[in-house]
Amino acid sequence: MTEFVSEVMRINASERTIYMVLEDLSNFGKIKNVLPVEQFKDLTFERDNIHLTIERLGKLTLRITERNYCNLIKLVVEGVPFKVDLYVQLMQTLPIDTGIKVIIRADLNPMLKGMLSKEILRAVNKIAYALSEIPYKDLYDENNDRGSCF
Repeated sequence: MTEFVSEVMRINASERTIYMVLEDLSNFGKIKNVLPVEQFKDLTFERDNIHLTIERLGKLTLRITERNYCNLIKLVVEGVPFKVDLYVQLMQTLPIDTGIKVIIRADLNPMLKGMLSKEILRAVNKIAYALSEIPYKDLYDENNDRGSCF
């Protein structure tokens, strides 16, 4: 598996707030106007799935397969001709300062690796940036939930 790792983006919110928004993919339906979704069609959001169509790739599904409370969400990408896993990793450094990193692991043959590596690396950074721009505090009020990641 070839691994593509984004830069770490900083978010002015707690790890718990970010996790509680991201672990339910239906929340993306509430904010799709602030996400760069112009190249996607037929977007639908469910708790564990995002369904979309990309012109050059066709219909895809991003499905959550693992949740590691407050620090990791793993998704698989279905509808591509090779295995793709996408990881969203959270790293809180201060009470309201959290880093977010996106990792894509793809099972690419040497030819596809040469053709797609730059595009996938660009995509992984775009995803991380888009996730860092979400208004997490507007979507989840941590004050009404006394839970903690620690």
